[in-house]
Order: sequence, then structure tokens, then C-alpha cells
Amino acid sequence: MSDVERGTSKDKYLTGTSKRTFVDQKSGLPPLRTSPTQKRLFTLANGRKVEARYVVVPGSEVANKTLVHELNPRNQEAVDDLSTREILPLIKENGVTTEAIAVYRDGQFYLIEGSRRRFCCIKCSVDLPLWAFDVEVSREDVDCIVNAAQTAKRFSYREVGIKYLEIMKNKGFKTNEELASYLNIGIESIRKRIQAAKISKELIRIFPDSEGIPNTYYSKLARIEKTANANNIPLTELTSEVGADDNKITNINDIEEVQKSILDGLHSVLSILCNDVNKPQKWTVTDIAAFDNKDTYARVKRSAD
Repeated sequence: MSDVERGTSKDKYLTGTSKRTFVDQKSGLPPLRTSPTQKRLFTLANGRKVEARYVVVPGSEVANKTLVHELNPRNQEAVDDLSTREILPLIKENGVTTEAIAVYRDGQFYLIEGSRRRFCCIKCSVDLPLWAFDVEVSREDVDCIVNAAQTAKRFSYREVGIKYLEIMKNKGFKTNEELASYLNIGIESIRKRIQAAKISKELIRIFPDSEGIPNTYYSKLARIEKTANANNIPLTELTSEVGADDNKITNINDIEEVQKSILDGLHSVLSILCNDVNKPQKWTVTDIAAFDNKDTYARVKRSAD
């Protein structure tokens, strides 16, 4: 029950010469206050500490209020229903349980980490919680954030390799050895990832969940590309021969089998095309004139091509 105070304070309530009774009802509840913004301290490159604030972007606004940061290493072309298949149903049912990380710029949140969650939130109209920096971050900062925060799908060799190539370009490195020394990473790890990054998109794009193919596929795809180039076989011809049926998903749990089927198909089609290229040309000989002298003749040779 609320407390009731009755009083006749002339200082507050005085009209004329009569006294008035004042009734002040109190609920007994504390006064309403705006919740303080939650904040968290992140350790970035070189030990620099930067504060981030907690924000929840409503599901209806995720598409417009959030974008993917230009330094986010995730290949956004490969973010789809298939590549998010392990988190999409969970987010649809339970919402996002791990915050994304973003930079706030010009009224929008640019996601450094969490682009797959963003995709799911847009698709399912689910709120996206995130930690937002109000200052810009460097590429080195992004590496620190991503390495510390990544809890779900690991980056593919190709995604990491593309990042390595950018570092080499920015630092002016000419060899893998220079990059390995700079990053303090084994040379073989560098080689495998850069090899994956250099594979033509034409070969990568035909795989469902293209950034989710086994890392062992990259060396095989590199050999396929090298063989095709050596035999002057256009990659578009090679990939077009691996029919659309090979890339059809009837059950989301069969993606690994479909990926394997496509790789096997590339090997088979390449072998056929190489045999066609190297097959001796068949020539037909036709007389174009007749002579009385059997040692005199005029003939034309034509190939099947």
C-alpha cells in the first residue's frame, strides 16, 4: 500500500488566508532511471585498449542500420543459407546469443565480426546485439578482434590467403618467406593459404558453401587450374561441363557429398577435354583432279576441325 502524507504547508500551498490540505501519494518504488549504457574494454593491436558500448539493433532495422566493415575478412559473396546452415535455425528459434563487433560511423554500424549473424538476423527479423566502437580501427586491430572473438565458423584457407596477399602488397613483400618472417608463421602455412587465394573464382564459385569446402581441396583445384591452362582449356568451358545437376542441393545435410561430387566432376571433365586436345587430328585426302599419268595428282587434305 502506498504511503500517504497529509500536510498544510503554507510555504508550498497558500491561497488567500485559508489552509489547504495536501495529499502526496508515493508508490514505494524507486524513481525511474535510464539504464546506463553497458561498456566493455577491448585490447587491440600493440596493447591499445578501446572502450565499446553495448547496442541492440532491432530486427527490422538490421538491414539498414548495419553494414559489413571493409576490413572484415569474411567473403561476403559466400554468406548464404548454406554457409550459415548450422546457426540459422538456432538464431531463428533463440535469437543471437553472441554479440557482433562493429565500428559506429555516420549513423550505421559496420561489422568487423558477425556478418553471418547479421545475415541470419535479416532473414529471420531477429535483433542483433553488438559491441560498438566509436573510433576507427586498423587492419591490425581487426586481426586482434577477429582472432579473439571468432567462436563459430573458421575462416577458410582462401579467406586467410587473401588477407595475406593484401599484407604483402601493403608491406612491399615479394616472397612468402618475407611474410612468414613478418607474421612469425611457418612458411608451409603461408604457402597453402596463398595458393588457395590465387585459385580462380571460376573454379571456386561452382561449389555450394564455397568457403566451406575442405581445405584439402585447394591443392587439387590448383592442379586442375594449372593443367587446364597448360592445355589451353578455358576454365569457363570446364565449369560449364560440370552440369547444374551436380550443384543441386536436395538435402542441406548432403552439402559435403555435393562438394565432393563437383570436385570429382572437374577431374573427369578435365581428363576428357585434355584427351580431346591431345588427340591426333584425323585428316581426309580428296582428289581434286584426275591425270592420265598415275604419278601426277592433285589432292587436298582436310582435318575434322
